[in-house]
Amino acid sequence: MAKRNFSSKRNAIYNAVCGTDTHPSARWVYDKLKPEIPDLSQRESIKHYLMTTKEHPTADTVYMHVKKEFPNISLGTVYRNIALFKDEGKVSVICNVNGEERIDGNTEPHPHFVCNKCKAVIDVEDNQNADDLESQLAEEGFKVENRFVIYYGICPKCSAEVH
Repeated sequence: MAKRNFSSKRNAIYNAVCGTDTHPSARWVYDKLKPEIPDLSQRESIKHYLMTTKEHPTADTVYMHVKKEFPNISLGTVYRNIALFKDEGKVSVICNVNGEERIDGNTEPHPHFVCNKCKAVIDVEDNQNADDLESQLAEEGFKVENRFVIYYGICPKCSAEVH
């Protein structure tokens, strides 16, 4: 049987299924292809870290954290999974600090503070009632689809170090 021109994963599945005289179960195909399928727990580990951390990490920070559990993971895998999570709306990019995207696993609208000195990105409370502002904008004909509030300055930790 001629090899079809698919991606390597599709080729492996196609060849595994077509190389038998029976109709294999999904479990049989999975067991046969297990060495060729990326470890999905890497994705879950990346996702779990992003959903539970409050530090708004860069992809490099995520990589260094997940690498402790999965020493063979590549930085490319981390970038691809973060891109997937962004597309799925599971994480958002808050801002770029020193040319690196800072990722937030909390996709609910909330304000942030970026320290100009230590480059920390911190969740902050905003006492302004954003719902009132959105209602006012709607009355004026605006349709709010999303909001981002970012404050820039010096964080309390860096301020204390100066004095």
